[in-house]
Parts: sequence; C-alpha cells; structure tokens
Amino acid sequence: MLSFCVLVSLGIRLFFVEPAADRPLLVTISDYENTRAVLRVGVFTPSSGFPKGNRGAKGYEIRPNGQKSVTLTIRDLDYGDYAIAVYQDVNNNGKLDTGGLLGMPQEPYCFSNNFRPMARLRGPRFGDCRFTYSATQTEVSLRMLND
Repeated sequence: MLSFCVLVSLGIRLFFVEPAADRPLLVTISDYENTRAVLRVGVFTPSSGFPKGNRGAKGYEIRPNGQKSVTLTIRDLDYGDYAIAVYQDVNNNGKLDTGGLLGMPQEPYCFSNNFRPMARLRGPRFGDCRFTYSATQTEVSLRMLND
C-alpha cells in the first residue's frame, strides 16, 4: 500500500511539472550608442532578487561587434515568468557604474517591458518588468536608455 501511495504521489508530481523549454528565448537589444562595449544581461526569476540580486539569476554577455542591434539566444531557461536587466559595460570594469545623489546609472541600461525608472521616480520592481516566456511567447525586445 505504501509503495502504491508513493507511485501515485510521484505520478502526480510528474504530471504537474512545467516542461523544459523547447524553443529558445530571443532577447533583442537596440538603441545603444557604443557598438563595441559588452552588454551584460541578467535574467531573473521572481525569487532571484531583481534587479540586483543573484539568487538564481542567470547572467549572459553579448558583444555588439559594430552592430546597432543584437539578439541574444538563450537556450537554458524553462518556461515561466522572468524579468531582464541589461547594462552596457562601457569601461569594461565588470559592474554598472552609478553616481549622483540617487545612485543613477552612469552607463547605458534597460529593463524588460522597457520600464523607465525616471518616469516613475523609483527603481524597477519585478512586477514592472515581468514577462512570460512560453512556447507562444519567445521574443523580448529591449531599448537601451542612454541617460
């Protein structure tokens, strides 16, 4: 009887597990002025501390190589809800440079849903930048802010 309950429980869990993504997420980034500096991309889950945390966040980088727009192909994500933060590391020091009283970015940056922090006078929250990656929604377009 115990083995039957374990099998039924295991079967129920397997039935409700979200399948691994079979189509890559395509993230297109445009509107940056420097076509040589690396773009650093963070993809966050609801629990990964968006936009600064790294608990479960995945990091990627892409070089524009003179192009005015680039597309990053991400193949290692499961379908689900995510938020993206990007910055262009113009001085190649491995971090987003900030300054001023409010700690505003000194390098180009952007967020999914093209959230604009200055329009809201606050930093982004996961809900502002959330999008759903699914079999029918596999593309995200971002425009850099060069403030």
